[in-house]
Amino acid sequence: LYDRIWKGGYPRMFKYAGTTPEDYFSAYLNTYIARDVRALTQVGDTHAFMRFIRSAAARTAQQVVYADMAKDADVSPNTVKKWLSVLETSGVVDILQPYYVNTSKRLTKSPKLYFNDTGLCAWLGGWHSARVLQQGAMAGPILETWVYGQLRRSFTNRGIRANLTYYRNSNGAEVDFLLEQNGKLYPMEVKRSSSPRLGDLSGAATIPTAPGVQVQPGIVLCTAMEILPLGRGNYAYPISMI
Repeated sequence: LYDRIWKGGYPRMFKYAGTTPEDYFSAYLNTYIARDVRALTQVGDTHAFMRFIRSAAARTAQQVVYADMAKDADVSPNTVKKWLSVLETSGVVDILQPYYVNTSKRLTKSPKLYFNDTGLCAWLGGWHSARVLQQGAMAGPILETWVYGQLRRSFTNRGIRANLTYYRNSNGAEVDFLLEQNGKLYPMEVKRSSSPRLGDLSGAATIPTAPGVQVQPGIVLCTAMEILPLGRGNYAYPISMI
């Protein structure tokens, strides 16, 4: 699994066996900055932009904190907001909004950042092999990033717009992903473990709902080899199934 995550999904990485991540992603980034970034916004300091995009990669699957990213890149928070919009517009990252009963409040809370290609994200983060990535501090966030991408693409490829959000309350209870369909909320949690448990979905019990909306039993997406019942209608599914 981490071999797939580390390599990413760009077709050229699979079409040409001799292509290394270093060769491909360094050329990709140079082309991206020279063409797309300059077309979308004025970036006067490409070194600062490189610091920014590496900072963004290190924060995949995390809430966006503009001040922290600004410190990393030595630019202003407003510049970070503008540059993050560029990454989103050009398809490098996705921004996942939080779930709230009152949807008008979503934009006042911190969204989460996800890189659309885990290979690019791993390369920017300096993870030079799948094994090092799997054993490092980014093993959990990069796995969640890969799952997010697979979920989103599974809907897109069927012509369906996935209403995905995430949930976190002030007490720290959280759910990685919430899928809202037909007045129902489906909680999904991502775990590296091959032995998931019902407690992995404990955050779902704290989700507030609007009248008529029901929270359904949840799913733990994990590294188990088969579908496992967790009790109370909840199940664990192998990540390989998505």
